[in-house]
Amino acid sequence: MREDPLRIAAALAQTFAGQLRAVQAVCELTGGLHVAAQFDAASGEMRVLREDVGRLNAVDKVVGWALEEDRLPLRKSILMVSGRVSVELTRKASIAGGEERVARKRPPARDPGGRSAAPLPS
Repeated sequence: MREDPLRIAAALAQTFAGQLRAVQAVCELTGGLHVAAQFDAASGEMRVLREDVGRLNAVDKVVGWALEEDRLPLRKSILMVSGRVSVELTRKASIAGGEERVARKRPPARDPGGRSAAPLPS
């Protein structure tokens, strides 16, 4: 039996970028680090944030945290990244069970999972 698709309110989704900026001091100052964060889809609460020089590495750190905390698969959650959502990033998120991805940059033309990531204003 398939679950209903994940739906989040636009107003809630628009809070994600502000939450990232509030806690990613080094990236804001230097622009040299990428950030990935996982949010609860119902409450909008940020569960974890990780930074790295590579956006894929930042996502790996979020997935590693979820594994250590016994939170896989990442159902009913949102993965947000500071850079663009690449095909590789989409695959990583899908394997971890993430249902939706949000980015601060434009997504690729086609998501291999048939979904696309929604860019949010910076």
